[in-house]
Amino acid sequence: MKLSSGTDAGGSATSRVKWVLLKSPGHPDLASDLNKFMAPHAIRAALSANSYWRKGVRDLGVLRGGAKALVFLTAQSMDEMEIADLIRARALALLAVSKVLDPVPPLREESLLAHALGYHGHAYKLASSFPKEDPLRLFVSNKYRALGKVAARKGSDPASRYLYLQSMAQQKRERDWGNWVGRFYAKEGSAVLPVLKTGLELCKFETTVAMGLLATEVLQQELKQVGHSSSMGMNRDDLRKSLASPPPEMLSRFEKALEKATFPADGPFLDKEMLKAYYRGYFYSALRAIGIHFLDQLASAEAAREFQAGLGHGEPGFARDFETWYRHLTEPRATDLEDDFASLKSLGGLPLARSFEAYEEFHSAGDHEMLKTAKDYFRRMDTRPDHRWQAGGVAGQQLLDPALLEKTYGSFVTCQSPINVAGQAWYADFTGNRKGLEALLGDQDLNSWDGIQILKFLRKYKEVKSDSIQRQYERFIALDPDNWRLVANSVDHLHSIANHEKAREQIKRWLARNDESAGFPYIFARTQLARMYWFDGKYQEGLKAVERVAESWQGGAMQFYALLLNAVGRTSEAERVALAVLQRYPTSPGYLALAAEIYWRQGMHREAAHLLNTWQHPLGEVDWKTDVAPQFVKIFKDRQWDGTAAIEALQAEKFNPKQFWWALSPIAEEASEAGCHQFAFETQSRIRAPGISQIGIWADAYVYYKRWKGKDAALQWMRKQLETCPESDRNVLAVFAEDVEKRELLWEVLPENPKGHGSDAVWLARAISALRSGSTRDRSWQKIHGYFKKHSDTDAEVMGRYFLGMAGEQEMAGRIKNPQDQAQVLYFLGLKAHLDGRYGDASEWYRASMETGLTMDPCQQLATRQLNQWIAEEKSLDWLLANRK
Repeated sequence: MKLSSGTDAGGSATSRVKWVLLKSPGHPDLASDLNKFMAPHAIRAALSANSYWRKGVRDLGVLRGGAKALVFLTAQSMDEMEIADLIRARALALLAVSKVLDPVPPLREESLLAHALGYHGHAYKLASSFPKEDPLRLFVSNKYRALGKVAARKGSDPASRYLYLQSMAQQKRERDWGNWVGRFYAKEGSAVLPVLKTGLELCKFETTVAMGLLATEVLQQELKQVGHSSSMGMNRDDLRKSLASPPPEMLSRFEKALEKATFPADGPFLDKEMLKAYYRGYFYSALRAIGIHFLDQLASAEAAREFQAGLGHGEPGFARDFETWYRHLTEPRATDLEDDFASLKSLGGLPLARSFEAYEEFHSAGDHEMLKTAKDYFRRMDTRPDHRWQAGGVAGQQLLDPALLEKTYGSFVTCQSPINVAGQAWYADFTGNRKGLEALLGDQDLNSWDGIQILKFLRKYKEVKSDSIQRQYERFIALDPDNWRLVANSVDHLHSIANHEKAREQIKRWLARNDESAGFPYIFARTQLARMYWFDGKYQEGLKAVERVAESWQGGAMQFYALLLNAVGRTSEAERVALAVLQRYPTSPGYLALAAEIYWRQGMHREAAHLLNTWQHPLGEVDWKTDVAPQFVKIFKDRQWDGTAAIEALQAEKFNPKQFWWALSPIAEEASEAGCHQFAFETQSRIRAPGISQIGIWADAYVYYKRWKGKDAALQWMRKQLETCPESDRNVLAVFAEDVEKRELLWEVLPENPKGHGSDAVWLARAISALRSGSTRDRSWQKIHGYFKKHSDTDAEVMGRYFLGMAGEQEMAGRIKNPQDQAQVLYFLGLKAHLDGRYGDASEWYRASMETGLTMDPCQQLATRQLNQWIAEEKSLDWLLANRK
């Protein structure tokens, strides 16, 4: 008996290595089930292997067959909650034993298992020895079009057909997926769960809930029949009844059915706990898909709560942990979410990603509590590729650790290369490798979705011409013209180069091929068409485009419906629509900003201010910066007098001082970037901050005044502001004046020889500012050098000497006497490394300063800000160093 491995195919380009045990007269039932591939047959094959083993038939054929069955089952398992690791672990163990004992290496099984576990690079390496038209080689190599041709041939085997079905789900080819299911699986009861798995992976808005509920009911029926020959069929009447009215207490109902199920006798290939894990994986994955759909895609808090209530509480263990996890998402509280990372032990690390997203609403990056919780979450990750990718995101966005981000993401890309093209594209862009991106794009077999991911990165490079980018978009759209996601990416590119007419042509071509039956893509297409009209000021045409889909209540459609109603003068309708969409999505900062925008465009500034100040879900600092400030400046850029009135209304509303600071500061920054320097100055100078923080507000306002009126006028203004401060506080200006654009404040506003408290800090700031600007050969540098040569008593003087090379790290460490000293010393150690070009060391020192948690300390704030700036660049530290300004 011989297990085919891919090495005995005779080298024929057209031969296919079949997933079967070659002539196996001793184990015909085992071979028959393996031939059929699908999960129920894989279960029966494993049970047959158990039976042979118990009878004392323990030859290599049984071992091979049992290992193969577990690999097949793993490849068709669904486990989004990561509670079915028993199956993966047993498959790995059996494959390892088989590799040691079998003279014919199980290369095919190892390749398929590696791919199922996310190790795509290893899967590809193994499959490269298979014949060129081998379905598994085509699948793990992402040669999906070629795989489709092979799988569609008469007499193709079940494995080939299923691998192609899975590939279509991965590419989100909804229409092709549906046609394939109708052709091969409409009458195949044994394939229901694996097919539903791929259907849920499509993430199609209209079908997720139905498929998820169907999966839970199919599971109930399978549990009644598991292990019996009758398990190949489903009672369709029972299914229809359950889907029409989902039963209550879904968690308890399932767990009770699982306990009542009559599982076959245990054995080394498959046991009762493994089967429970297999069914639990499907059940909780289906519930997760439904629940996340209500929270994110539908964005309906009411629907999510109703679904949560229907789950019931469940018994302690998997059911209780799932219910707790979802309840804390529907009713998020920071303390509950913090506890989940330690207490929900039944769930894996990846499902908690959604919990972490919810937790981010309560804390900012660099915040002490955020750092603690991010570390707890990071520790829940393991070395699996998907975990590495998630961990890399946490390392960057929350831990603010550029080196750890690069290491973690880099390891993900390494174990996925060369198959995960999107990952390779990310890494090429991360390292600034434009030629690497272009090389990836040159692959003529590149699938459309991977091509689109590469183009997203290439668009950022000025060396790449926009018409070249557009030709590539059209190349990929031609491969799959009905795929709205491809067209949407192309439209986004055309918008970025202000070619809205061509964008509209593309959208219209897609609409000519698709109607309302396309579902949400049709809504998105009409919304984008309206948007492209909006940007060209063609408001009547835009309104006509979006009116047909406004009744869908999809958020984006409603947004442009409101804006266009307002633009054509139907202002009361616009207000009503904007407020209605806000009521529907009350936690969305974007829709709160939309309602305010409608008021602002109508000149109703008091109403806008009152809404922003009193809404039940107030805007955070990031929300003001990302959702409000850009739109505010676009509205008032050409009528700044009206913008001033809107700012005065915000001021009159008497916001919480911190909220008012959050509101105005990003508006001022955005306005100055848009060239509205007077408006920026007037807005920034309205802010009143507590204590010495006010000096920092003035320092930013100084920059805007300087851009507006010039340096001399700005200096005169700044001197007047500083005169209002106690003389003992004035030297604090040095803390906020290290930037190159503020450098003159250190010499022309503060006295040349400052006195009193903080005078040493002024000299330290002067030294740092000179090093930043490269001004180390002028007269001022000589004065700085002379000062620190004579002074070495205070902390600031030791730090200044350190920057000038007159002191070392040991002397710096000796100045730490309390936590505040620690935050400052660590920051300056980082800044010196930064200025010296030692970015890796700088990152570590900055992070140490940030992690002191002293969020009111200016040095801790500066360290956190620098780390945020580096992370926002989305580039490696080596690239940042090579391209520093």
